[in-house]
Amino acid sequence: MNRSSILRLGIAAIALSATAAFAAPPTESASLTVTAEVVKVCTLALSGDVEFGQLDVVNGSDLTRTVTATYQCTKDTAVTSFKVGGVAAAAPAKGNFAGSMASGSNTMAYTIEWTDPGSFTGLGMQPVAANQKAVDLIAKLPKANYQNAAPGSYTQTVAVTIDY
Repeated sequence: MNRSSILRLGIAAIALSATAAFAAPPTESASLTVTAEVVKVCTLALSGDVEFGQLDVVNGSDLTRTVTATYQCTKDTAVTSFKVGGVAAAAPAKGNFAGSMASGSNTMAYTIEWTDPGSFTGLGMQPVAANQKAVDLIAKLPKANYQNAAPGSYTQTVAVTIDY
């Protein structure tokens, strides 16, 4: 072996021992589990309250006001019923809630009608019209129900609910 071969062998041996000294350390691994749960939920909103305003008992007429109930649900969540004042309508019937506003001991009858919205299964909570169901609530106050009413502010709170 000549001198240059020995020199090359020596350099190779040094390089090999340096590589071994800097080799990757042994490793250990474990599995990480990532989870999430989406719970079923629905939201319900009303476009406002029913406000018949100041009633003209002399020259007034039958009054009608409309409020829209809008709801939506998480994907695949089925709404089983829509109720006003605890009253549900059977599809395809109209619902009819007979209410009674009060001012002290005085009362005034009115009705809220709606068309049964039928079945609805949620498409998701993205706020777009395609994911929502709207139901018009039509409140009616005939003049005959207020023309002999005592003065006062009449009110009643009515629950609008969806079951899912």
